[in-house]
Amino acid sequence: MIEYLEKNFGKKTGSSIFFFFIALVTVSIPDWDLATGKLLLHRSIVTHSIFIPFLIDYYSKKYSSKQYPLIIAAIYFAFMVHLSADLFPKSWKGYALISVPFIGWIGPLSPIWIFANVIACGYFCLKIIKENSFSFYPYHFYLTAGICILLYFLKGEDIRMIPIAVLTVDYFGEKKIFSYFPKLSSVTEKSTQNLQIAKRKVNSFFSGVYKFFKFIFYLSILLIVLFFVYYGVTLFNDYQKFKDYSTIGPNQNITINNFDPKIITYMVHNYDCCFSNNQEIDLKSFDRSKLYNIVNKSIYEIDWQNEIEQLDTEILLKLNENNYLISTFSQPQGSAHIRHNTYSVFSFIENKIKIIDHKEDNKSMCNGEVSKYKLAKKSIEIVTNCPAYDTPYLIFALNF
Repeated sequence: MIEYLEKNFGKKTGSSIFFFFIALVTVSIPDWDLATGKLLLHRSIVTHSIFIPFLIDYYSKKYSSKQYPLIIAAIYFAFMVHLSADLFPKSWKGYALISVPFIGWIGPLSPIWIFANVIACGYFCLKIIKENSFSFYPYHFYLTAGICILLYFLKGEDIRMIPIAVLTVDYFGEKKIFSYFPKLSSVTEKSTQNLQIAKRKVNSFFSGVYKFFKFIFYLSILLIVLFFVYYGVTLFNDYQKFKDYSTIGPNQNITINNFDPKIITYMVHNYDCCFSNNQEIDLKSFDRSKLYNIVNKSIYEIDWQNEIEQLDTEILLKLNENNYLISTFSQPQGSAHIRHNTYSVFSFIENKIKIIDHKEDNKSMCNGEVSKYKLAKKSIEIVTNCPAYDTPYLIFALNF
């Protein structure tokens, strides 16, 4: 492909197009942890680090007769751009944090880890480009890198990612921007010898980094094997634990006359009306003006207003003639925030609605949809399919 591009567009432009294409295809690789289910949590340390491009680089050099340095450089660059954006989530909570298999989230170390890997990816990208003397470096490369960074920002990322990515590329590249900093330029002009010493120290440092990641790779292979053993045992234990449970499938098609999701939201939010003394609401005489302040907005838009966020409401199961299992999910903006989920048993008798039992989940990392249940004569035990901080699922018991 690169030969075709260089032949038809010239060597510099062809290399730039090829580099851009590889970066575009691989920039989303860090988020592949989302597709692994329970195997890896989002922002896993495995995918949100230099580990994957380093692995590709290492094995292509060791086992491939053909070398593809431009592809490797583009993958390093793609990871650098992605991680630059990940430095600026809406808040450092939940899935914004780096997670380690078997251990959990690393909390305040997350931004340090991401920034360190931005630097490492930038270093190896420019190191490969310089060592192979690619013809499109420096000017065509800078133009291509700038376009890539800008396009990634335009898909909805924080603008602060741009200086992080640009300055990283510039520092390990030609230092066009860094040359304008007086201290750095004076050091360069006055002491070439000191600069060479600094470069040797940097090279020594990254040589140590290379050896470190080589050790981490072999250690990771061992951990992956152990993880699969652990995962298999966990699946077997879960099967044994939940073999007597039934599965709630999609599209229950349960309908209730006069059912209004806003009334459920009103009852879930108002303790005085609905949780004390087992009170009920008569749908015929209910003052619906009380529902006016229930709006279909995100909680972040209405924190400062006297309004209630309308919850997504789902009727999951008809328990008997008059009782229903109903769940609600809050919808805050940004995937990095904790959800607020509720599970309630409601009774509907002759246009009267009442909460029989109610449970809340304030620590799940996503909408805690009910996946399994075990129904008894006067109670139901439900299992949510969403991970919390300390467990891959939550179990609630409700009486009716």
